[in-house]
Amino acid sequence: MDELIFDIEILMTSADGDRLWAEELFDIFINDTQDRMEKMGSLLESRDRTEIRRHIHTIKGAAGSIGALTVKRSAYEMELLAVSGDYEGFRSKMIMLKNELDMLRSAFETEFRKGSK
Repeated sequence: MDELIFDIEILMTSADGDRLWAEELFDIFINDTQDRMEKMGSLLESRDRTEIRRHIHTIKGAAGSIGALTVKRSAYEMELLAVSGDYEGFRSKMIMLKNELDMLRSAFETEFRKGSK
């Protein structure tokens, strides 16, 4: 079963139908998520469960608002790992999340090119 990586309709709804704003929202999401991933990497060393959960919760919500469906699902799973204190599981999921962000970028580019024709 192919899982939908990105739902452009959700992003366009968040951007009130404005393609330029949608592109900017997407870029903000990617940059913010990358920053949060770096912070979480450092927080894993100190095992700061509260801050790790806060960052992954924010990623989860933002992913949902732009239609990044696989990222949202992974962030949800990571949030559960953070709450339970499973730092090794969380670290493994972070690697998967980085790959999903790459797939998301590709899906975004494909959907945006399709929509601009």
